Amino acid sequence: MRERVLTSLVLAPLVYATLVASAPYPLIALMAVAATLAHREVSEMVTGRPHRGPVLSLVLLAVIAVTCAVDRPRFLATMTPLVWSVIWGLCILLTPVLASRKFSRPWDVLAGEVATLVWVALPMVCVLWLHQLNPATGMWNLLSAAQLVVLPIWAGDIAGIVVGRRFGKRLLWPSISPSKTWVGAAANFAAASLITVGLGQALALPADTVALACFATGILGQLGDLFESNLKRMAGLKDSGNLLPGHGGLMDRIDSILFTAPAMALLLHFTQN
Repeated sequence: MRERVLTSLVLAPLVYATLVASAPYPLIALMAVAATLAHREVSEMVTGRPHRGPVLSLVLLAVIAVTCAVDRPRFLATMTPLVWSVIWGLCILLTPVLASRKFSRPWDVLAGEVATLVWVALPMVCVLWLHQLNPATGMWNLLSAAQLVVLPIWAGDIAGIVVGRRFGKRLLWPSISPSKTWVGAAANFAAASLITVGLGQALALPADTVALACFATGILGQLGDLFESNLKRMAGLKDSGNLLPGHGGLMDRIDSILFTAPAMALLLHFTQN
Protein backbone atom coordinates (compact mmCIF):
# COMPACT_ATOMS: atom_id res chain seq x y z
CA MET A 1 0.00 0.00 0.00
CA ARG A 2 2.88 2.35 0.79
CA GLU A 3 4.39 1.81 -2.68
CA ARG A 4 1.00 2.48 -4.23
CA VAL A 5 0.64 5.81 -2.42
CA LEU A 6 4.20 6.94 -3.20
CA THR A 7 3.79 6.12 -6.88
CA SER A 8 0.53 8.09 -6.98
CA LEU A 9 2.13 11.08 -5.26
CA VAL A 10 4.81 11.17 -7.95
CA LEU A 11 2.61 10.61 -11.01
CA ALA A 12 -0.58 12.49 -10.11
CA PRO A 13 0.95 16.04 -10.13
CA LEU A 14 2.67 15.31 -13.44
CA VAL A 15 -0.51 14.12 -15.11
CA TYR A 16 -2.58 16.97 -13.68
CA ALA A 17 -0.06 19.56 -14.89
CA THR A 18 -0.44 18.29 -18.47
CA LEU A 19 -4.23 18.40 -18.18
CA VAL A 20 -4.32 22.08 -17.17
CA ALA A 21 -1.51 23.34 -19.40
CA SER A 22 -2.92 25.55 -22.15
CA ALA A 23 -0.41 24.30 -24.70
CA PRO A 24 -1.31 20.79 -25.93
CA TYR A 25 2.26 19.57 -26.28
CA PRO A 26 2.84 18.24 -22.72
CA LEU A 27 -0.40 16.26 -22.90
CA ILE A 28 0.46 15.02 -26.40
CA ALA A 29 3.77 13.71 -25.12
CA LEU A 30 2.18 12.07 -22.08
CA MET A 31 -0.61 10.42 -24.09
CA ALA A 32 1.84 9.17 -26.70
CA VAL A 33 4.17 7.61 -24.14
CA ALA A 34 1.28 6.13 -22.16
CA ALA A 35 -0.30 4.66 -25.30
CA THR A 36 3.00 3.14 -26.41
CA LEU A 37 3.70 1.47 -23.06
CA ALA A 38 0.10 0.37 -22.53
CA HIS A 39 -0.10 -1.12 -26.01
CA ARG A 40 2.91 -3.27 -25.30
CA GLU A 41 1.29 -4.63 -22.15
CA VAL A 42 -2.14 -5.31 -23.59
CA SER A 43 -0.90 -6.81 -26.87
CA GLU A 44 1.18 -9.34 -24.96
CA MET A 45 -1.78 -10.02 -22.67
CA VAL A 46 -4.19 -10.65 -25.55
CA THR A 47 -1.93 -12.48 -28.00
CA GLY A 48 0.07 -14.39 -25.40
CA ARG A 49 3.20 -13.62 -27.40
CA PRO A 50 6.01 -11.08 -27.09
CA HIS A 51 5.24 -7.65 -28.51
CA ARG A 52 6.17 -7.61 -32.21
CA GLY A 53 8.18 -4.46 -31.79
CA PRO A 54 7.64 -0.71 -31.64
CA VAL A 55 6.60 -0.23 -35.28
CA LEU A 56 2.87 0.16 -34.63
CA SER A 57 3.59 2.21 -31.55
CA LEU A 58 5.86 4.55 -33.51
CA VAL A 59 3.10 5.00 -36.08
CA LEU A 60 0.79 5.84 -33.20
CA LEU A 61 3.22 8.45 -31.89
CA ALA A 62 3.41 10.07 -35.31
CA VAL A 63 -0.37 10.13 -35.77
CA ILE A 64 -1.00 11.66 -32.35
CA ALA A 65 1.75 14.26 -32.79
CA VAL A 66 0.64 15.31 -36.28
CA THR A 67 -3.11 15.40 -35.62
CA CYS A 68 -2.92 17.23 -32.31
CA ALA A 69 0.04 19.57 -32.81
CA VAL A 70 -2.19 22.55 -33.59
CA ASP A 71 -5.53 23.68 -32.22
CA ARG A 72 -8.49 22.02 -33.94
CA PRO A 73 -6.54 20.31 -36.76
CA ARG A 74 -8.47 19.17 -39.81
CA PHE A 75 -8.31 15.56 -38.68
CA LEU A 76 -10.22 16.35 -35.51
CA ALA A 77 -12.85 18.21 -37.52
CA THR A 78 -13.49 15.32 -39.93
CA MET A 79 -12.87 12.28 -37.71
CA THR A 80 -15.49 13.19 -35.12
CA PRO A 81 -15.80 11.42 -31.77
CA LEU A 82 -18.74 9.49 -33.28
CA VAL A 83 -16.41 7.85 -35.81
CA TRP A 84 -13.76 7.22 -33.17
CA SER A 85 -16.28 5.68 -30.81
CA VAL A 86 -17.70 3.30 -33.43
CA ILE A 87 -14.23 2.09 -34.46
CA TRP A 88 -13.16 1.80 -30.83
CA GLY A 89 -16.32 -0.12 -29.91
CA LEU A 90 -15.75 -2.64 -32.69
CA CYS A 91 -12.21 -3.26 -31.48
CA ILE A 92 -13.45 -3.68 -27.91
CA LEU A 93 -15.89 -6.35 -29.08
CA LEU A 94 -13.13 -8.03 -31.07
CA THR A 95 -10.48 -8.05 -28.33
CA PRO A 96 -11.89 -10.81 -26.05
CA VAL A 97 -12.60 -12.93 -29.13
CA LEU A 98 -8.98 -12.58 -30.19
CA ALA A 99 -7.80 -13.26 -26.64
CA SER A 100 -9.50 -16.68 -26.73
CA ARG A 101 -7.67 -17.76 -29.90
CA LYS A 102 -4.45 -19.78 -30.06
CA PHE A 103 -2.70 -17.20 -32.27
CA SER A 104 -1.06 -19.90 -34.35
CA ARG A 105 -1.20 -17.84 -37.54
CA PRO A 106 0.60 -14.54 -38.23
CA TRP A 107 -2.68 -12.88 -39.22
CA ASP A 108 -4.17 -13.67 -35.82
CA VAL A 109 -1.27 -11.99 -34.07
CA LEU A 110 -1.50 -8.96 -36.38
CA ALA A 111 -5.24 -8.66 -35.74
CA GLY A 112 -4.58 -8.75 -31.99
CA GLU A 113 -1.91 -6.09 -32.30
CA VAL A 114 -4.13 -3.77 -34.33
CA ALA A 115 -7.26 -4.24 -32.20
CA THR A 116 -5.39 -3.55 -28.98
CA LEU A 117 -3.65 -0.56 -30.55
CA VAL A 118 -7.02 1.00 -31.42
CA TRP A 119 -8.38 0.15 -27.96
CA VAL A 120 -5.54 2.10 -26.35
CA ALA A 121 -4.90 4.83 -28.92
CA LEU A 122 -8.33 6.25 -29.74
CA PRO A 123 -9.21 7.11 -26.12
CA MET A 124 -5.93 9.03 -25.95
CA VAL A 125 -6.96 11.02 -29.02
CA CYS A 126 -10.33 11.66 -27.37
CA VAL A 127 -8.58 13.07 -24.27
CA LEU A 128 -6.57 15.40 -26.50
CA TRP A 129 -9.74 16.46 -28.34
CA LEU A 130 -11.42 17.25 -25.01
CA HIS A 131 -8.39 19.25 -23.95
CA GLN A 132 -8.86 21.53 -26.96
CA LEU A 133 -12.60 22.08 -26.57
CA ASN A 134 -12.24 25.21 -24.46
CA PRO A 135 -8.80 26.75 -25.07
CA ALA A 136 -7.62 29.45 -22.66
CA THR A 137 -5.04 32.19 -22.90
CA GLY A 138 -1.97 32.15 -20.71
CA MET A 139 -0.04 29.19 -19.38
CA TRP A 140 -2.84 27.31 -17.58
CA ASN A 141 -6.34 26.21 -18.46
CA LEU A 142 -7.96 25.12 -15.22
CA LEU A 143 -11.25 24.36 -16.99
CA SER A 144 -9.90 21.83 -19.47
CA ALA A 145 -12.66 19.35 -20.37
CA ALA A 146 -10.06 16.59 -20.32
CA GLN A 147 -10.26 16.73 -16.54
CA LEU A 148 -13.75 15.25 -16.82
CA VAL A 149 -12.14 11.98 -17.84
CA VAL A 150 -9.27 11.75 -15.38
CA LEU A 151 -10.21 13.42 -12.08
CA PRO A 152 -13.52 11.57 -11.49
CA ILE A 153 -11.80 8.25 -12.25
CA TRP A 154 -9.09 9.03 -9.72
CA ALA A 155 -11.64 10.00 -7.08
CA GLY A 156 -13.72 6.90 -7.77
CA ASP A 157 -10.74 4.57 -7.55
CA ILE A 158 -9.63 6.01 -4.22
CA ALA A 159 -13.12 5.88 -2.72
CA GLY A 160 -13.70 2.37 -4.03
CA ILE A 161 -10.50 1.04 -2.49
CA VAL A 162 -10.84 2.79 0.87
CA VAL A 163 -14.55 2.15 1.42
CA GLY A 164 -14.49 -1.30 -0.13
CA ARG A 165 -11.67 -2.53 2.09
CA ARG A 166 -13.26 -1.07 5.20
CA PHE A 167 -16.92 -1.98 4.70
CA GLY A 168 -17.18 -4.23 1.67
CA LYS A 169 -18.20 -7.84 2.25
CA ARG A 170 -20.15 -9.03 -0.78
CA LEU A 171 -17.94 -9.43 -3.86
CA LEU A 172 -19.02 -7.72 -7.06
CA TRP A 173 -17.75 -10.30 -9.56
CA PRO A 174 -15.40 -12.77 -7.85
CA SER A 175 -14.56 -14.81 -10.95
CA ILE A 176 -13.14 -11.72 -12.65
CA SER A 177 -12.11 -9.38 -9.84
CA PRO A 178 -11.69 -11.14 -6.48
CA SER A 179 -11.22 -7.93 -4.47
CA LYS A 180 -13.98 -5.63 -5.74
CA THR A 181 -17.13 -5.38 -3.64
CA TRP A 182 -20.59 -3.92 -4.18
CA VAL A 183 -19.98 -1.36 -1.45
CA GLY A 184 -16.71 -0.33 -3.08
CA ALA A 185 -18.42 -0.03 -6.46
CA ALA A 186 -21.13 2.19 -4.95
CA ALA A 187 -18.50 4.40 -3.30
CA ASN A 188 -16.63 4.58 -6.60
CA PHE A 189 -19.77 5.72 -8.41
CA ALA A 190 -20.64 8.28 -5.74
CA ALA A 191 -17.18 9.86 -5.65
CA ALA A 192 -16.79 9.90 -9.43
CA SER A 193 -20.25 11.43 -9.84
CA LEU A 194 -19.57 14.10 -7.23
CA ILE A 195 -16.41 15.27 -9.01
CA THR A 196 -18.15 15.07 -12.38
CA VAL A 197 -21.01 17.28 -11.16
CA GLY A 198 -18.55 19.85 -9.81
CA LEU A 199 -16.54 19.95 -13.04
CA GLY A 200 -19.73 20.00 -15.11
CA GLN A 201 -20.96 23.09 -13.27
CA ALA A 202 -17.57 24.77 -13.66
CA LEU A 203 -17.69 24.06 -17.40
CA ALA A 204 -21.33 25.30 -17.58
CA LEU A 205 -22.59 22.02 -19.03
CA PRO A 206 -26.36 21.36 -19.25
CA ALA A 207 -27.86 19.23 -16.47
CA ASP A 208 -28.69 16.33 -18.77
CA THR A 209 -25.14 16.31 -20.11
CA VAL A 210 -23.78 16.21 -16.56
CA ALA A 211 -26.07 13.30 -15.70
CA LEU A 212 -24.82 11.31 -18.70
CA ALA A 213 -21.25 12.28 -17.83
CA CYS A 214 -21.79 10.77 -14.37
CA PHE A 215 -22.80 7.53 -16.06
CA ALA A 216 -19.62 7.62 -18.15
CA THR A 217 -17.31 8.20 -15.20
CA GLY A 218 -19.14 6.21 -12.54
CA ILE A 219 -20.33 3.19 -14.53
CA LEU A 220 -18.31 2.92 -17.73
CA GLY A 221 -15.10 3.56 -15.82
CA GLN A 222 -15.72 0.53 -13.62
CA LEU A 223 -16.75 -1.56 -16.63
CA GLY A 224 -13.41 -0.71 -18.20
CA ASP A 225 -11.64 -1.98 -15.11
CA LEU A 226 -13.66 -5.21 -15.13
CA PHE A 227 -13.07 -5.66 -18.86
CA GLU A 228 -9.31 -5.52 -18.41
CA SER A 229 -9.53 -7.77 -15.33
CA ASN A 230 -11.34 -10.37 -17.46
CA LEU A 231 -8.57 -10.25 -20.06
CA LYS A 232 -6.00 -10.75 -17.30
CA ARG A 233 -7.91 -13.77 -15.99
CA MET A 234 -8.03 -15.20 -19.53
CA ALA A 235 -4.27 -14.71 -19.79
CA GLY A 236 -3.62 -16.09 -16.29
CA LEU A 237 -2.13 -12.80 -15.07
CA LYS A 238 -2.58 -10.87 -11.84
CA ASP A 239 -1.34 -7.56 -13.25
CA SER A 240 -0.81 -6.28 -16.78
CA GLY A 241 2.83 -5.56 -15.94
CA ASN A 242 5.16 -4.27 -13.25
CA LEU A 243 5.90 -0.77 -14.51
CA LEU A 244 4.27 1.07 -11.60
CA PRO A 245 5.29 -0.06 -8.09
CA GLY A 246 2.23 -0.89 -6.00
CA HIS A 247 -0.12 -0.59 -8.98
CA GLY A 248 1.07 -3.21 -11.44
CA GLY A 249 1.16 -2.29 -15.10
CA LEU A 250 0.14 0.94 -16.81
CA MET A 251 -3.00 -0.73 -18.18
CA ASP A 252 -4.06 -1.38 -14.59
CA ARG A 253 -4.15 2.39 -14.08
CA ILE A 254 -5.73 3.59 -17.33
CA ASP A 255 -8.25 0.82 -18.09
CA SER A 256 -11.13 2.93 -16.72
CA ILE A 257 -10.02 5.98 -18.70
CA LEU A 258 -10.02 3.93 -21.90
CA PHE A 259 -13.76 3.32 -21.51
CA THR A 260 -14.65 6.78 -20.23
CA ALA A 261 -12.78 8.99 -22.72
CA PRO A 262 -14.62 7.94 -25.92
CA ALA A 263 -18.00 8.24 -24.19
CA MET A 264 -17.15 11.67 -22.79
CA ALA A 265 -15.83 12.93 -26.13
CA LEU A 266 -18.96 11.66 -27.87
CA LEU A 267 -21.19 13.30 -25.28
CA LEU A 268 -19.48 16.69 -25.42
CA HIS A 269 -19.28 16.54 -29.21
CA PHE A 270 -23.09 16.51 -29.41
CA THR A 271 -23.33 19.09 -26.63
CA GLN A 272 -21.09 21.47 -28.55
CA ASN A 273 -23.00 21.05 -31.81
